[in-house]
Amino acid sequence: MTTDNKIHTFGDNNINLQNITANDINIITGKEENPEVTAKKQEIASNIADLIKQRSARKLKKIIADLIKKLDLKHKEKEPHKINASIDDFDDIDFDELIDSIKFNNCILFIGPELSINEEGENIHLKHYQEEISSRKIIFDKDEGFFMPNSETKLINKMKRFYSGAFHEQNKIGSDILEKLAQIPFNLIISACPDDTLHKIFDEHNKKHNFIYYNEDEQKVEEPTKDKPMIYNFLGNSAKNGKFIFTFQQFHDYINQKQAIKIPVNIDAKISEAVQFLFIGFDFKKWYNRLALANFKFNEGAERITLENVKTSDMTKMFVEKQFNISYIDTNYNDFVDLLLQQTHNASLTISLTEIFIKNTLNALEKIRVKAIDTNKLEFLIEIENQINQIKEKFF
Repeated sequence: MTTDNKIHTFGDNNINLQNITANDINIITGKEENPEVTAKKQEIASNIADLIKQRSARKLKKIIADLIKKLDLKHKEKEPHKINASIDDFDDIDFDELIDSIKFNNCILFIGPELSINEEGENIHLKHYQEEISSRKIIFDKDEGFFMPNSETKLINKMKRFYSGAFHEQNKIGSDILEKLAQIPFNLIISACPDDTLHKIFDEHNKKHNFIYYNEDEQKVEEPTKDKPMIYNFLGNSAKNGKFIFTFQQFHDYINQKQAIKIPVNIDAKISEAVQFLFIGFDFKKWYNRLALANFKFNEGAERITLENVKTSDMTKMFVEKQFNISYIDTNYNDFVDLLLQQTHNASLTISLTEIFIKNTLNALEKIRVKAIDTNKLEFLIEIENQINQIKEKFF
């Protein structure tokens, strides 16, 4: 078996791959192969070369566009990109400590449903519940935040249809914020949202991560790391199966579940060790949000900050601060995330999603190519071809 013509697709040489053709990628391993296997390997080689060209034609255009934008901003020194918040606006936050916590994997991000708003500032989840789902047979109580009893089964198809489709078209503002947060190296992100937007952002950019969600079973998961962060939807994932904590009975059953079923052990351990917690997108006026927090075993001395994008009474703030040791910061979500992204960038902690996509896609193609070299079994080659097709989908 010879691999003399092996082409490495990782490291700093990635930028030189745009001129590769199928003839440059040799994955044929010997004359002993049957014609069908040889033909399949040639097809795979051609597909890999085509993907590299697609990467150059499409993703490189985005890099160039981003570069032009940055150069354009440099030429407009009198009118730089405005971040509507500065460190001076946040006397209660020690940004040096926050950046260190992120750097050393000691800060956990919590994201809530208030991030998902339309251009009119209306909560998309709530608007959808009221206008498209709530009916004589399925009533949503806006004040309580739950659907009527025994509506769980009736909701499944409606929820799955919405959260796997139309929601993502409507959630442009929330997606923009999450794309910024995706560039900040949190090793654990806890979501109270019914959707899987952040997971989709990671997946579309080939950013390595684990994504799990509450499913009423005990789950053994990998320990979250900087290189492979974890996203955990702790109340469910409607995009996957239409299920979420939508009714009072479901919430009651959830609260009384075994701890390891609600919060997997490795995630629980990380939460008990972290020194800072950042909450974005939560409305703690809602009683069930406060009660849900009781499921987490926070490190007692840790700093906990929630960004307030909705008006909260002083009484509610006092209760939340006393019970959960959470400090309120009155700010616009987008402004704060812009500032945090700027600070983490200054600390050389961020990496653009485009860079992540190129690096991980090329590495994945290299691994696929090596697999194709090492096998003479047609069924394995067909499986490899399916993996290539999955990568192709991310280019369009």
